[in-house]
Amino acid sequence: MNDWQYFQPTNGWADFSEHQALTDALWDRFTIDNWHYLNFTAGSSAWESRQDGSIIRVHYVNDHFIEFAAQAGIARDSARLLITRFHISPVTEE
Repeated sequence: MNDWQYFQPTNGWADFSEHQALTDALWDRFTIDNWHYLNFTAGSSAWESRQDGSIIRVHYVNDHFIEFAAQAGIARDSARLLITRFHISPVTEE
């Protein structure tokens, strides 16, 4: 499975003011009962669905998001609530 969709606020991550609130919401939404938490480096986190293996992936610099991505499947479906709540949109390739 490699169908990644990238998301960001309309004005980009640099102007995003809710980094901590989004981090807290990720931890609240993606619990150990349904997700494997993966942390490969200090600036990255990933939650892998125990059901289909799809992944939510985020990268940080100084506790500020620089990337938010989700694979097709349960990960992307589960991320939709956060995407809507924090006004994050898919990044389109031009």
